[in-house]
Amino acid sequence: MNKEIFKKSKGMPFGVDMVQAILDGRKTKVRMVVKYKKEIDAEMVGFSCFTPEGHFSVRGVHENGDYGESFFKLRYKKGDIVYVKETFLKEDISSNLPDGLKKSPRWVSGRFMPKSAARIFLEITDVKVERLHDISINDAIAEGIEVLSIPGLPEHVVPFKDYLNDDNYFQRSDYSFQSLWEKTNGKKSWDANPWVWVYEFKKIDV
Repeated sequence: MNKEIFKKSKGMPFGVDMVQAILDGRKTKVRMVVKYKKEIDAEMVGFSCFTPEGHFSVRGVHENGDYGESFFKLRYKKGDIVYVKETFLKEDISSNLPDGLKKSPRWVSGRFMPKSAARIFLEITDVKVERLHDISINDAIAEGIEVLSIPGLPEHVVPFKDYLNDDNYFQRSDYSFQSLWEKTNGKKSWDANPWVWVYEFKKIDV
């Protein structure tokens, strides 16, 4: 293990379906909502020639009513190494039990996964920003959505998974991604059409 890369790596959370998609080689991109600590209306998010290295620009109407530009630090940038934060099995040792006996193992949310438990590492190869609804059909496929195996369908029909309804499927990859987004972020999260980071990555050995 490269100790220096391991030390500098940052955590990035993924759900169970998407962890499997990464392992299968189907997922090479991920979208995450752009967040920053200011109230800015009619915002335009991106980069400009004035943007400091390692930051991004947000232009819009600020809290004082003036139109202006603010800069915020990027959480992940091109070249960063991240470790996948996923649901993991934790074995607890309780000091209340004699001789430090172990409790039964339990599944814990990936939000609390320590770096030492990581098994998947990724290198960020590109960073873009866009509106959520701007996703293309090819980008939706690169997000790792699952193609189902349904006997009896015509050869020209590609059934993409509906992540909100197991009895349904979509014939368009972007509709499938929309269902995945709403499963992950909430029922009306797609309608909000937020600014999102588009992180492209590749799996690496550390």
